[in-house]
Amino acid sequence: MKMENDTEKTNIDNKDMEYLAALRKRKGSKIAAWICLAIIAVVIIATIITGVTGSRYFAGCLFLCIIIPILMYVFLWVGKVLFNSNK
Repeated sequence: MKMENDTEKTNIDNKDMEYLAALRKRKGSKIAAWICLAIIAVVIIATIITGVTGSRYFAGCLFLCIIIPILMYVFLWVGKVLFNSNK
C-alpha cells in the first residue's frame, strides 16, 4: 500500500514539474510578445508624429513600421524553433 502511494506521489511530482516548466516557457513568450507590442506602438506613434509635422524622418519611420514587425516575428519564430528542438 505504501509503495503505491510513493509511486503516485512521484507521478504527481513529475506532472507538476512538467506543468511548471511549460508555464515558464509561456511566461517568457508572453514577456517577449509584450515587448514587441510596445516597440511597435512606439514606432507607429513616431510615424504619426513625423507625418503630421512633416519631418524628414517620416520615410525612415514608415520603413521601420513595415520592417520591425516582420523582424520580430522572425526572431520569435526562430526562438521557438530553437528552444523546442530538444523534444
